Amino acid sequence: MKNIVTISTLFLATLSVSFGQSVTFDSTFGVNGIAYISLDKDYPNAYGDDFVLQPDGKILIAGQLEGFGSSGAMQRYFPDGSRDTAFNITQSGYLFDYGLGLQPDGKILFYTDEGLYRFYPSGAADSTFGTNGTVHIKTMNSFGKALQVLPDGKIAVGTGVSAFYAARVNPDGAVDSTFGTNGEVQYDLAPTDVDVVYTLNAYTDGRLLLGGFTSLGGGGWKLSLLRLNPDGSADSTFGVNGWVIHGLKGGSECYGVVILADEKILLTGYTTEDGSQYEGIVARLNPDGSFDQSFGDGGVRYFPEFLEGTGIAVAPDNKIVVIGHTFSFPKDTLFIVRLLENGQNDPDFGNAGVYVCPVTSRYFRTVHLDAQERIVVSGYQPISDSSKTGFLMRFQVRTASVSAPEEHDNIDLTASYYPNPVLDVGHLKFHLPTPGGLSLGLLDVYGGIVHQFFTNRYFEAGAQQIPLHLPVELPAGRYTLQLLYGRTARYVPLIKLP
Repeated sequence: MKNIVTISTLFLATLSVSFGQSVTFDSTFGVNGIAYISLDKDYPNAYGDDFVLQPDGKILIAGQLEGFGSSGAMQRYFPDGSRDTAFNITQSGYLFDYGLGLQPDGKILFYTDEGLYRFYPSGAADSTFGTNGTVHIKTMNSFGKALQVLPDGKIAVGTGVSAFYAARVNPDGAVDSTFGTNGEVQYDLAPTDVDVVYTLNAYTDGRLLLGGFTSLGGGGWKLSLLRLNPDGSADSTFGVNGWVIHGLKGGSECYGVVILADEKILLTGYTTEDGSQYEGIVARLNPDGSFDQSFGDGGVRYFPEFLEGTGIAVAPDNKIVVIGHTFSFPKDTLFIVRLLENGQNDPDFGNAGVYVCPVTSRYFRTVHLDAQERIVVSGYQPISDSSKTGFLMRFQVRTASVSAPEEHDNIDLTASYYPNPVLDVGHLKFHLPTPGGLSLGLLDVYGGIVHQFFTNRYFEAGAQQIPLHLPVELPAGRYTLQLLYGRTARYVPLIKLP
């Protein structure tokens, strides 16, 4: 049930009132907010899929060198989006098959099909790690790899294509014998199923959470989570024997996961009923793996406007940022959605919580928020059926405000609007000290007039109440009623519900 709040606070004309936030490309990054990733000058079709933000604002990104054998690579970019040409790492690997990690001392971890590597911040191999900088652990030639640096300095990796697999090594690269058998575990739901790992997250106590999908039980792929105890055993307090498997509307996959401070779990991906109609999802689970009924619709928000959510991040104020896209080559559309903590669209962000990227024919993959809470995303742009180029984008989220005109007198004009938020029809109450003409307009969060209700309409002095029908085509979001009475202006916030 929606809570109806009556807002009677009057913002005087001498104040600047903030009502919403605009989302724009950060012009200080790359070229107009976009940096295209060329992982090798001879083979510029890199597939940017995974990146980490360094504390100094630099960006490490890994990708595939198409046409260069089976090589994966890692590059570094300055905070302005230009490439750090002194840094370049190339290792064997396959498309999708890499994980990145950054240790507190600045050393860099790179997980490919050939093993786990560690490098100094300069890009030089760290020979003190494993054998000459390499730890040879199982890789499974999977579609995805993930890596986490744990609070105690140990390193965990996850992958899988026919089973969920995890391994853990000590800070020096030696096998951690306290985890599973010889430092690794493998969980296979059924001999003939497909079990793919995309994500790996760590709890503060050392438990691990792997996410992806499984084909167990037929009927398409189903998003899957597996939680492990610090010793590598399945956590029986989570789901069923450590597993949460759900098809939602039929089939589903999980691409991004965040563990919250209260140990609830946010995830994004997609679901489909028939394998042809897809819709993005954001779900929140309780610590035991059950769906959190206080979030969205029974624990899930469905987004039919985009076909999959590929990345998710949480801001310090607990607002949720999700990226996604459609599939309609060559006019694919990119979306950024920001949700409130309860899963509802944040009306202060973009257009009623949704920002549609003005560039098309691209796909989002990963999202992080930097120290200034700018939105940084990676992805790729298809050039042809067989080639693609990677990119980084950075977005600014600025507070939009309405600056009221200067007030030149002390006329006692008061006003309020109810119900607020409103669906379509509400009531404006106001009090005029003397008879006269009143003008009433509706402003967007940037101060522009989006609708004029009337101009210089005559009203008697005293208390007045009039019905106010909002325009049928008005999108949901935050607006402001502007009352002009002579040289006096008054502003009343208004929230339009979807």
